[in-house]
Amino acid sequence: MLTESCPYTLEVMGHDYDIDPSYRAALETFKAFASDELSDMEKAGIMVHNLFLGEENYSLEVWQGMVEKAAWFLRGGDETHEKPEKIPTVNFEFDNKRIYAAFKKIKVNLNDKITLFDENGEPELDENGKKILIYMHWWDYLAHFSELPECELSRIMYLRHLYNTGELNKKEHKRERKEAERIGWDIIKIKASLDDDFDWIK
Repeated sequence: MLTESCPYTLEVMGHDYDIDPSYRAALETFKAFASDELSDMEKAGIMVHNLFLGEENYSLEVWQGMVEKAAWFLRGGDETHEKPEKIPTVNFEFDNKRIYAAFKKIKVNLNDKITLFDENGEPELDENGKKILIYMHWWDYLAHFSELPECELSRIMYLRHLYNTGELNKKEHKRERKEAERIGWDIIKIKASLDDDFDWIK
């Protein structure tokens, strides 16, 4: 489900830098964000290392620009520091197995690679003349959440939404509250990956 709007480079201070746009690079970054043992500076460094390809001997000014652009990319292109409405209440690390199972229901295999195309619609080739294959683009990964059918993951995301908005305590959601109790509050109260992981980026 690749779209023309999915970026494969990020512009920082007038220069386009190649990035690893795959969902795997993004998830590795969120895994680092979830660590209590890493400082904010270390998390930012890991984010730049995971997403930007090539040299790493950047000036401080360029590096800071990369941090901001990388955060924008991980938010799905959202210009604000708030979680985009289209992205559901999901924790990519904690919900990993549920996500994999849910995607299989819509016939999306996260282990598959796809051909990388250039701006003219031609396949990108490596130095040996072979087509470059990549894992699913991060933005396509996010977009698939809007296609999910009724499944364990979609129900849990719905219950988390009700919990986070305070709706779960209302009388009309008595059935959902019982379902949340059955599933377990330790699952429902898990913090979503995109809720506030970027608060430390100014």
